[in-house]
Amino acid sequence: TELGSDALENMLLNHQLDLACLTTSAKTNALNYILINREELVLLASRNTALAGRIEEGEAIDIREAEGEAFISLRTGHSTRITQDRLFADAHISPEILFETESIEVAKHAVGPCQAVFLCPKNYIDISPELQKTCVVYPLVDVEQGRHFYICHRKDQYLTHYMVELIRLLKPDFAFALPQGEEFPES
Repeated sequence: TELGSDALENMLLNHQLDLACLTTSAKTNALNYILINREELVLLASRNTALAGRIEEGEAIDIREAEGEAFISLRTGHSTRITQDRLFADAHISPEILFETESIEVAKHAVGPCQAVFLCPKNYIDISPELQKTCVVYPLVDVEQGRHFYICHRKDQYLTHYMVELIRLLKPDFAFALPQGEEFPES
C-alpha cells in the first residue's frame, strides 16, 4: 500500500497494517518508530525555470526564491506536503500548484518536462541520476529536518519472527528482546 504517512500511521493504529515504511516525524506514542535513514528535503527544479536561470545549481536558497515558479505537490497527507505547506505559510507565499499527485516518482519525473519545481526528499533524487539532464537541485535554508524514514509498528503488537527479520533487512542492527523463555530459530 502506497499512501501518505498520516494515512499509513492511521492504518497501523486501526490494525489494518502490521508494519509500515514511512517518512514522517515520530509523533504518535502508540507507535514504535525505528529510524532507518535521516532525510534532507531539497528543491528539485527544471533547468528551464527562471530560478535555474538566475541561481547557480547547488546554492542553498530560501523557499521564497521559488515563489514565481509552478510547483508540483504531493497530495495532502504526505509529510513532504505538510512541510511544504508550513514553509509556504511561514514565508507568506502562495505559489501556483501545477498539479498534485500521490507519487514522489511521478512528481520528480514531471519536473523537467513541466518546467516546474518540486520539494523532494534528496534520497529520491540520488537514486535517479537521469534527472541531472533536465533538473537542478537546491538545498533549502531554514527547513526543519524533523522528518526521517522509519519502519513502524504498534507498540502493543506482537512481532513475529518474519516481522523482526523484515525489520532487520532494513535495519541490520535492530535489537529485539523476546518475552522470557521464547527464542527465534536461527536465520
